[in-house]
Amino acid sequence: SVFSVTVPLARTQIPPANATVESNGKLLSGAQVLCIDNEDSILIGMNSLLSRWGCQVWTARNRDECEALLSQGVRPQLALVDYHLDHGDTGTELMAWLRTRLGEPVPGVVISADGRPEMVAQVHAAGLDYLAKPVKPAALRALLSRYLPL
Repeated sequence: SVFSVTVPLARTQIPPANATVESNGKLLSGAQVLCIDNEDSILIGMNSLLSRWGCQVWTARNRDECEALLSQGVRPQLALVDYHLDHGDTGTELMAWLRTRLGEPVPGVVISADGRPEMVAQVHAAGLDYLAKPVKPAALRALLSRYLPL
């Protein structure tokens, strides 16, 4: 069976007053992360996980929602983006747009269940990292630690 859940998209994220300490005792100290995926369930899960790690998280389902966040002054330190987005848009195309829009090479990680070698090669050629879905929290944490202050 198939079901869906619709929730309103938060426009601003309030950092938790007392974030929990991860098992290694280190938080990601307010690191600002933008998550882009066309599946709300993925965004909810990523927001929950990253918030527990002490990150400030913004979520968007597409380029228009990203633009709305950027126009409000959001400046992510890292973007986590799905490869297959709606209307034929891809994570690599969205990251190229985001970097141009911000005028800086924002680090990005493409997260996708599509593990075809040619797609992964395209992601790497665009200067992005690749992480397979379903995402293992330990693998995500290790990748984030390369880009964000611990």
